[in-house]
Amino acid sequence: VSPGRANVLKEPPRASDTPVLRRREWTTIALLGALMTVSVLASLFVAMNSLGYPIEKAITVSFLTLVFSQLANVFNMRGKRSGVFRNEVTSNRYVWLAIAFCAAITVFALEVPAIASAMSLSDPGTAGWLTVAVGSVFTLLAGQVLLTVRARFERDEEETDDEQI
Repeated sequence: VSPGRANVLKEPPRASDTPVLRRREWTTIALLGALMTVSVLASLFVAMNSLGYPIEKAITVSFLTLVFSQLANVFNMRGKRSGVFRNEVTSNRYVWLAIAFCAAITVFALEVPAIASAMSLSDPGTAGWLTVAVGSVFTLLAGQVLLTVRARFERDEEETDDEQI
């Protein structure tokens, strides 16, 4: 587990009527979900139309895009003022182990015929895996842009509030 903020216990507790997630956090969650949805649907579209995959194979590509987008999305859970590359998420070895484990069981499910059949998965092929990778990286990069823009606007708001005092 990554360490918390140094002085967090010196801060007063939040008021009991203050929500744990404010509107800004709900908006970020909704936007990240929308980005992931776009990524998954785009991968389905590419698999069916550009790659000419049958629907079963195209669904596998979109499912894998969802799985790996979710794994990539963990890096969008960094603190709003932490660095993109060095932060509490990227420095947590358990995050990396969990991602490796989840990726391994996903590939395992795809490669074991009985499991793949039960889940209606088929081999996505090289072009399908490339589509999965692009879709997953899109989720990560778009999420990082969203977080960076959000942090910038919050800094601007704080500076404006400071000037008004």
